[in-house]
Amino acid sequence: MFRISYFIARKYWTQASFKDLVQFIATLDISDLEDHVSNAPAEATYLSDASSSEFITITGEHIERQLLESLRSAKYFTLLADESTD
Repeated sequence: MFRISYFIARKYWTQASFKDLVQFIATLDISDLEDHVSNAPAEATYLSDASSSEFITITGEHIERQLLESLRSAKYFTLLADESTD
C-alpha cells in the first residue's frame, strides 16, 4: 500500500484514485494484495480517504527526509528555478 501511495504522490495523482488503483492492482495476480482487498474486515481495508491521505503524508515526509539528508551530506548542490505563465 505504501508503494502505491508513493506512486500516486510521485505522479501527482489525486488521492481519490487510491482505492480504485489498489483494487485494480489486486486483480493483477498479486496474491497478498488480492487477499487483503477480498478478505480484510471492512474497518481495516486501509482504502479510505483518511488512510490514503496518511499514506501519502508519510511517504512525502520520507521523501523530504531523504532529500534533506542528501543535500546536507553534499559538498555542493545546485538549485534551478523555472517559471511558466501557462
